[in-house]
Amino acid sequence: MNNPLLVAAVAAGLALLQAACMQVPTQKAGGPPRPIVFPAPPDEPRFIYERTIRSSADVLPEEPGSGLRRLVTGEQSTGEGLSKPYAVAVHRGRIFVSDTVARSVRVFDVPQSKQSKIGEEEGNGQLIKPVGLDVDAAGNLFIPNVTPDNGAKAIMVYGPDERFVRRIGSDKWFSRLSSVTVDPSGSRVYAVDLGGVSSEQHQVRVFDAVSGAHIMDIGKRGSGPGEFNLPRDVAIGKDGRLYVVDGGNFRVVVFDKGGRYL
Repeated sequence: MNNPLLVAAVAAGLALLQAACMQVPTQKAGGPPRPIVFPAPPDEPRFIYERTIRSSADVLPEEPGSGLRRLVTGEQSTGEGLSKPYAVAVHRGRIFVSDTVARSVRVFDVPQSKQSKIGEEEGNGQLIKPVGLDVDAAGNLFIPNVTPDNGAKAIMVYGPDERFVRRIGSDKWFSRLSSVTVDPSGSRVYAVDLGGVSSEQHQVRVFDAVSGAHIMDIGKRGSGPGEFNLPRDVAIGKDGRLYVVDGGNFRVVVFDKGGRYL
């Protein structure tokens, strides 16, 4: 088809045919949009979609007249986006996202319509490669920090004001530090050591969150009860039990708060 008008007519016809074949939602015209929920009806929803955050533009307030300008010009809202988000934690409306490429933790404060960064400043509080993170009930942030070649390893602690407070552990304590969980009281930190082919440190190491003193280790390399092969993460349930993702053994292993295998 060399005739531009004929090509356009055929394209328009195909578009109309495709639209006619599509299943249109039964939602009433002009009604409010249906919320995105999980699980879907007829089950009772337990999660309701609220928002998507890709950059600072999704949190910061708009400048006066920017909405009308976008409507007229068609331009998109812009902001400082995430490079490679790795993990997320939330405390009183503040969303903490570790970014392994940007070498920082982004803070999206939804209630206050603000955003900031943690770990960019040089010195003791500088982040190299922040991975999994967690926050306690008081708003203290605990961030596993490793180098790209998995060299220097420590848990970096920042206060509710986002200032660096202290570090927990060092190279000698971890083989492949991957994630961290702190109990709600902020007294104990559970650090997951991923281990590896040449390492026997497939375990969860427990530290005092204030003094940094080593308290105990949970698990060892293996496939038996209470053992791990490439553990990935740990979570604390309301009952105080520890739930460890045992990646290489394809299971979740449960312990009581004292580290006893259940």
